[in-house]
Amino acid sequence: MLYFHSWSGGKDSTASVILDHIHGLPPSKIIFSEVMFDKKRGISGELPEHIDFVMNKAKPLFESWGYTVEIVHAEKDYLDLFFHVLQRSKVEERIGKHVGWLLGGACAANRDLKIKPIRDYYKRLDLAGAEYRHYSTSYKRKELFNMTDTLILFKPLADFGETLKKDCPKNDCIVYRNIYERYCEEYADYKRIKEAFADLSEATIRTLEHAIRTNGKELYAMWFENYAVLKQRAALGMAYGGMKPKRATLDSVTAFDAITKDKPTLAGFLRSLPCIEAPWDAAFQKRYCSSCTAENCDACANEQFRNNPEWWLSLPAAEVEQ
Repeated sequence: MLYFHSWSGGKDSTASVILDHIHGLPPSKIIFSEVMFDKKRGISGELPEHIDFVMNKAKPLFESWGYTVEIVHAEKDYLDLFFHVLQRSKVEERIGKHVGWLLGGACAANRDLKIKPIRDYYKRLDLAGAEYRHYSTSYKRKELFNMTDTLILFKPLADFGETLKKDCPKNDCIVYRNIYERYCEEYADYKRIKEAFADLSEATIRTLEHAIRTNGKELYAMWFENYAVLKQRAALGMAYGGMKPKRATLDSVTAFDAITKDKPTLAGFLRSLPCIEAPWDAAFQKRYCSSCTAENCDACANEQFRNNPEWWLSLPAAEVEQ
């Protein structure tokens, strides 16, 4: 089994490496994408405190544990974006001028300097015969436990969490239950804030959603991989769905049938999968981002299609990369 950590140097991704080490999982290859301010002169675009932590504290520690830490860089740097000349803009007077400081959002910098080198790295890997996992956060929003929502859990995960709140064995199921309760609390807070403040910026919404998605992907990983959770699911008859299927439908309804019963359900399942480069993300980037010269994503006219598997499922097959 070949494992990869797409490591940002933040608290969540750092904690995931530490937990792997504590639980004795096989050493992973850790990938860190460093944004450069001036690549020619070797000037990092990361905060000095952050890059110091990554290079001089965390990286040596992880390597002493047996991990390989690779630092990847984009072909471009911050100065390339700063001096990029706008070819189109909603503000006509900006056309023909340099982009300048990237003051809001993270569209161009995140897309070109942070995400792209990671994607390019994975594309270069020879993974024939290898199995690897990586985790990301690419969801959107609607209603809790509703399969048309992009922030929600896949329903069986929620059902299992509710069951553990009533009766939880003293093993890793406690961890699952605690993460699930935190997920529910943060989702409820998110709903209250959105209802109370109608003028929240897109950046604020994304920050709130990030916390929810982080808990969701942790639950998803435990649902499929944690021994105690798998054992408890089997004991409860939750091999797939929320509760044990009725005998009459046990042989006739498969997981495939349930997941593919309609487009919204399939889209909800796809959205819940932890993946770093989903095909709907690639399709969105190709169709809308590749030629976009906007300074940020806050006013994206195509926001409804971002991180949206249902939109991707509606595309003509000829347009979808196989």
